[in-house]
Amino acid sequence: MKTIKRVLMYFRPYLGMFILSVISLTLLTLLGLMRPKLTQIFIDKVVYGKDASLIPKIATALIFIAVFRGIFRYVQGVLSEKVAMNSIADIRKDLFNHLMGLPYEYYDKARTGELMSRISGDVRSVKHLLGEGLLEFYDAILTFVVVFFLLLRLNWQLTLVSLASMPFLFLTTTSFASKIRPAYTKIREQMADMSTTIQENVTGVRVVKAFNNQEIEKTKFDKDNKGNFIKRLFAVNIRAKYIPIIHFFGGLSTVVIIWYGGYQVIIDNLTPGELVQCYSYIFSLIWPIRRLALLINFFERADAAAQRVFEILDVSPNIINSHNAHNLKAVKESISFNNVSFSYDENYVLSNINIHVNAGQTIGILGETGSGKSSLVSLICRFYDVNEGSITIDGINVKELNINSLRQQIGIVNQDIFLFSASIKENIAFGNCNASDEDIVEAAKIAQAHDFIMAMENGYDTLVGERGIGLSGGQKQRIAIARSLVRKPNILILDDATSSVDMETEFAIQRDIAKVLHNKTTFIIAHRISSIKDADMIYVFKQGEIIEQGTHNDLLTENGYYNSIFRDQFKEREILANFIKEGAE
Repeated sequence: MKTIKRVLMYFRPYLGMFILSVISLTLLTLLGLMRPKLTQIFIDKVVYGKDASLIPKIATALIFIAVFRGIFRYVQGVLSEKVAMNSIADIRKDLFNHLMGLPYEYYDKARTGELMSRISGDVRSVKHLLGEGLLEFYDAILTFVVVFFLLLRLNWQLTLVSLASMPFLFLTTTSFASKIRPAYTKIREQMADMSTTIQENVTGVRVVKAFNNQEIEKTKFDKDNKGNFIKRLFAVNIRAKYIPIIHFFGGLSTVVIIWYGGYQVIIDNLTPGELVQCYSYIFSLIWPIRRLALLINFFERADAAAQRVFEILDVSPNIINSHNAHNLKAVKESISFNNVSFSYDENYVLSNINIHVNAGQTIGILGETGSGKSSLVSLICRFYDVNEGSITIDGINVKELNINSLRQQIGIVNQDIFLFSASIKENIAFGNCNASDEDIVEAAKIAQAHDFIMAMENGYDTLVGERGIGLSGGQKQRIAIARSLVRKPNILILDDATSSVDMETEFAIQRDIAKVLHNKTTFIIAHRISSIKDADMIYVFKQGEIIEQGTHNDLLTENGYYNSIFRDQFKEREILANFIKEGAE
């Protein structure tokens, strides 16, 4: 139950409301326990004693109890729900903030569907615990203690005889709890797998349909769904075995009180009214014990859910600010990679990289897929830390720079373009929340996006899907470029950012970027030589190493790997030009 204790820490800011809720529940319960006493008086004094004068008094007392129980129930319900909702809002806030602080490395391994399952389903289970479970548990304990005390005062022999089955009830309940908890943990894990399958298929529906793999994905989902059914059925079977046993032991007390209590009435040790009062109290005593069995079931569910929530919160970010981190305001001198080696796991993707970039230079990076190009620029942003060597900006190790100030200087366009479910204007402004409309339009013009945006019916207010649904690949890339440019970065990183646009548009984008960011440092990662030929320095990567470096003209004279790629790409263009020429003739 350590996890439950940890959940309760979120109660602290709302302890006052919680205490008022507990007080209301206490009064509600105590008022309810007055009714058996009134029933006893009615039977003994009115029915058997023929004292009709007590009827108005008893009726008034019952009305009083009903009214005030209604008031206390309302107060308790509202306050407990407020405490639960506020506490859960705090947990969700902590979860989201923590997720935003976790490094790329965590998301490389995490599954989106599983994270969503934990943030939504598991947190919802914890909320039920905070909103209902705790107070019901308290109510059950309070009822048991008060009723047990009242029964002892009324007839201690009948009380002890009636409770003879309670140890068996307790042992059964404990056994039930030990078996149901692992079952609910497995259900949560299976639900996460199913959520992942759903999320991946919704996100990748175009790929699924394009390869006509709907039946395969349906089979995969059916497997997850069946697994969820089997695990839930297993939990249901556990409940189905134990709950009747729990009710059986509880029912024994009713049999005992009718047998022994009836005998006590016959020998005049109890009045009929007191027997009914005892029966009501015994029933009130059995209910908390039965309820405790269900509450244990409830607590185990919540505990399993809370564990999965805190597993995320317990992940420590490994990329954090150093103790005396420097704020980076601009790149005035240079960016240097000094004997940098890096790996995601055991296999190095970059080995002994040495690059020196003067501030304001444009650097081209060329290489085949998987050669380490994107990993290199990820290290500049400090999405990951190097395994060996160092990266310095103006002579300061990036590990000694404030992370926020470092990334504030960088505008990056990744290969995989992500657009939010918002307007085009909002997507561009995401790069700079303080950007004016003029800034947004200017960035869009430089990215050659303004014309196609204005051709849309709603212009910059056009809504797009989270992955840019309704836009072509080239249009999405240009919006992403505008998003980086509106930031007015000192370091611009274009990671294959123009692969989906034609060469004419690509040339216009590069020309306008050069005008606006003529004194800014730019890294261009590309597969097309046309994208990087005007760079101040070009680095050619292969299998995580730099195999060539120099300007475009220098590399062409070396007759190496760069030259062969140039000839292949030039040959393709020459063949295409001849094909167009022959078609025109």
